[in-house]
Amino acid sequence: MTVREIFELRKEGRIEEAYDAIRPMYAAHKGKYTSICMFWTASDIFKLRLEQKRYDEARQIFQALKRMLPYVEDKEGKAAASIQNAARRLSRVTANQTTDAKKNPSDSITSIPSSSKEEKTSITSITSSPKEE
Repeated sequence: MTVREIFELRKEGRIEEAYDAIRPMYAAHKGKYTSICMFWTASDIFKLRLEQKRYDEARQIFQALKRMLPYVEDKEGKAAASIQNAARRLSRVTANQTTDAKKNPSDSITSIPSSSKEEKTSITSITSSPKEE
């Protein structure tokens, strides 16, 4: 599969498939286009994990996105803006969790573990910084 095909999967809303396809490519080669593709696909996965209320995974992906940002070409500032938006979203979730925990401590979500080894691997695949080209 090519980077272009992975971007097409994203456009089609097949985010999990795109993420599964870019991970091995990014692990093997952290070039310009694979890094861009990995960043935007991981950004999509971050949003999806928030929607799924898988907050711990979302936090880990957010940290990985921040580490990746210096290695992603971002002339228009869209990647940086995406990080800022992600930070705001994560902050809102954290604030909501804190408020909910105070209202009803037994209903508080403090940790949602990954449900499979595959998901844990998917997070670790983007946590290392890309090598200089």
